Amino acid sequence: MSIKQENIGHAITLGSLLMANDSTKARGTQLLTDLADELLPEKSVTTAAKPKAEKKVAPAPAPAPAPAPAPAPAPVVTMTPEELNNALVVEFRRLGSREGIDQAMAEMGVTSVNDLKPEQFSVLLAAVQGIK
Repeated sequence: MSIKQENIGHAITLGSLLMANDSTKARGTQLLTDLADELLPEKSVTTAAKPKAEKKVAPAPAPAPAPAPAPAPAPVVTMTPEELNNALVVEFRRLGSREGIDQAMAEMGVTSVNDLKPEQFSVLLAAVQGIK
């Protein structure tokens, strides 16, 4: 067998594919063995000396696992003004003062929770919960 240098990668791929199927495994083994003998002539003497039944080629590597799908975007958690108020009361008790809550609201450009849009409720709560 004579394989052009630029076709070696294709021959290896073909041999690996043939080896993956039980009905074509022997042909794939033979193709890869012949390719190895051609590319590594110093080894071909030892390969030729062995009976065919003893020729072994390493199995093709397992295919790489498919990449994990991108995680779904986090659902927007909506809360009612009452739920926000209850959560801020809990945070007020934890912090011991309003300073952190007022500062977080000021950073959002508001002075009262009544000025917040519903989509800003969770942002404010997360900012306040992040205060140590």
